[in-house]
Amino acid sequence: MKKLIEKYNNKYIGILEYFTLVVFLSRSFFNGIGFQKILSISKQDTWIVIITSLVFGIFFMGMIYLFNKKNILESNNKVINFILLIFVIVSFMIILNDFVTFASLKYLFETSNYFIAFLILFPSLYIVNKGIETIGRTSLFMFFISILLFMINCIVLFKYIDFNNLKPMLVLSNNNFFSSLIHAIIYTISPILILNIIPKNNCKKINLCFIFGYIISTLSILIIFFYITTVYNYKYMDLFNYPAYFILKKAEYKLIANGGNVLSLFFIIDYFFTITIYLYLIKYISIKIFNYKNNIFYYAIIIICSFLSIILLSNIIIKNIILNNILIYLLGFFMCFYILILYKKKLKKIKK
Repeated sequence: MKKLIEKYNNKYIGILEYFTLVVFLSRSFFNGIGFQKILSISKQDTWIVIITSLVFGIFFMGMIYLFNKKNILESNNKVINFILLIFVIVSFMIILNDFVTFASLKYLFETSNYFIAFLILFPSLYIVNKGIETIGRTSLFMFFISILLFMINCIVLFKYIDFNNLKPMLVLSNNNFFSSLIHAIIYTISPILILNIIPKNNCKKINLCFIFGYIISTLSILIIFFYITTVYNYKYMDLFNYPAYFILKKAEYKLIANGGNVLSLFFIIDYFFTITIYLYLIKYISIKIFNYKNNIFYYAIIIICSFLSIILLSNIIIKNIILNNILIYLLGFFMCFYILILYKKKLKKIKK
């Protein structure tokens, strides 16, 4: 058991690697769920909502920077760790199902959902077993590929922009504006908070990367929303589960056959590293709770959660209830839980 714990406690992630993980994880709920949900509420004013959420998000990140001098979620309290584990497992199940649905609808039409899940879980688990350093190095390498794909997507779609699709502007009601704003803030910030338990080198510099990674991620989300609402009218995009993918279909007419599928590898990379991070966090936290001596228990958790993800979320009624009603409260609860831990740790320091 000691060797197993040392494997995950004595390896650290560098500044640039941590930055890339923040970017990937901050976008994790936007590939399918977030884009569709916020677009359905704020419509053509979505870009205004994202800019506003960035302002509030930077303020929140700044508060974290002031108090987060160490891994503030690092705790030996099994109750706290169990809550963290539940949050990570539920997030993993939702993202895994979102990926399986995306791959099944856009790439592997006649392939079993279980086999699709296996295709992404096998390489992810392999990287996880190599440790956090390997995850970080691989993330950094794929981040540059992701940037390249993102830039190509922007260049290819630029000529299809029609600013008339943004009209009329500022027509959102106050209720819809605040609802979409809350969704945007929670979707982007809550996933990256869990990264504070990952062992890392220079906490002060990494905190700056934490903020900068959030800004870069939100700006990329803003650009994607801008293209979604200008390339096609929001009335059409609201009909699709993956509106960001749908606009890439425009590229097929001018590029190679299935050019949209090639360019959409940008989203596959996001899915892959989000799932990889969650798999690592499940292992890291579960070791601290259960003190198991081998990986059999861990693999059992992953297998059970993967099957439940595909079975439960394949039911449209259950999936809609979870994504439209439960998810936002789960993520919001975790943010409040995080703030509570911050507050208690700050009180302890003051008393000392």
